[in-house]
Amino acid sequence: AVFALDVYDDAGEPAKSREIAEKIASQGNVVAAIGTWSERGTEQAAEILERAQIPMIVPTRAQTFASPRKWSFSLGYSRDDEIRFLANYVRNVSGDVLASIISNEPRFNASAELFQKTYERFGAPIKHRWNFDATSSDPQARMLEIAKEVKAAPDSGTLYLAMDPGEAARL
Repeated sequence: AVFALDVYDDAGEPAKSREIAEKIASQGNVVAAIGTWSERGTEQAAEILERAQIPMIVPTRAQTFASPRKWSFSLGYSRDDEIRFLANYVRNVSGDVLASIISNEPRFNASAELFQKTYERFGAPIKHRWNFDATSSDPQARMLEIAKEVKAAPDSGTLYLAMDPGEAARL
């Protein structure tokens, strides 16, 4: 049997992931796809490959798909598993009895809620919770305000940042 491996780069762009998946699905002789690294790209590719019944192996953490996927498989833990692990680690391994959350609402509300629920299950409440909306007219102003409030609150404890990595870096 002849085996060929085609490599594509979606550059982390969901639209490009979708375009590549459409190309793969239209070939008719593809037995499986591996990738993509981008969460949003994975959702786009999975939707196309699911319809074509082409198995997709996701090399990163499991995705929380908008709808159930029969043809997508992950080599890692789900985002929810990672959040629960982190909350458990902060409270029970690091021994931090104080933790606070900064969250990009509404996009990361579910992540923040899961961290809080898991952390509080171990008998320690979340001390502070700050929210901002990255789609608002001036999210930077709110992030600056939050940074000042965190600095002024000496009892914030460990900070869980429920947001995109770029937002976390700016904060």
